[in-house]
This record gives sequence, C-alpha cells and structure tokens, in this order.
Amino acid sequence: MAVKVTVGGKDHLVQPLVFATLEKVWPKLLVVQELVKEAQTGAVIDAVKMMNHAVGFIALAMLQDSAELKALIADEKYNGMTDEEKDLIVINHIKHQISAVEVQNLEPVVNAIMEEAGFKSEEPKAGEPAAIPSTATGTDSSPSSSPQAAKEGAGT
Repeated sequence: MAVKVTVGGKDHLVQPLVFATLEKVWPKLLVVQELVKEAQTGAVIDAVKMMNHAVGFIALAMLQDSAELKALIADEKYNGMTDEEKDLIVINHIKHQISAVEVQNLEPVVNAIMEEAGFKSEEPKAGEPAAIPSTATGTDSSPSSSPQAAKEGAGT
C-alpha cells in the first residue's frame, strides 16, 4: 500500500520500497534512529540534522516511482554523474520544495514507509517521543536449530 507524503503543498504517493531503494535510504534512517535514541536519553540533538536526513530519506523513497524526479535527473546535463551524485540532485530538489512545516510532519511518513517495508515500530516508553521503526525485521524468526544454539538454550 502506498504512503502519502506532502511536499511543496502537493501530495505524493510513496510505493512500498524495493530493496535497491531500501539500501539507499538505510544510512539516513540509521542517523535518524541514533538521534531519536539520543533525544530519548535527554541529550540535546541537532533537529535540523535529523530533519535533513528525513528529507533525504523521503526524497530517495519518492525517486523510486516518481516520473517527475526521474525526468529531473535524466536531463542530459547530468550525463556522466554517478547515481550517488544524481541522488543528491534529487535530495536538493526536494529540500527546495518541502516547507519547514511539512518537514516537521515527516516522522509518521517515515514510520509508515518502514512499516510497509516490513520493519516494526518500537513502542516508546511513557513520556518519550515516538520512535522511528527499528531496523529489526518485522517478522519474528524461529529459534535457531543449530547444535550450538540448542546447547545454549538448554544452558549447557
């Protein structure tokens, strides 16, 4: 199911992430998660840094299926650029489109996109801000059937 994000007053739909997009957004998600963890300990965090990574996450997620963003980087003036350089062009484009208010509303969008990708949100403790979905997978795994895991599970 697609997730709605508003950029520049216009609604866009972000489709479920393919692995290549997940791989691109992952480093940005990790930074956001670390900043959220720091904030939960009472530390003062750089909110603009967190918003910057959230915008990058959204821009790259939007690029996956946006004909408009794909056309932007298909311009011949970007020929010869690496994919990473083209990603930065897209991120910069979105940064110039998205309002400060829209950026402040990205947390639930990022959460929804990650939940659609199979990652589960961690429940915040009482009095803590909502957490970005954990990088742990959303499916519970079965216990290991390796002999060593069986020994450890049995306490031997």
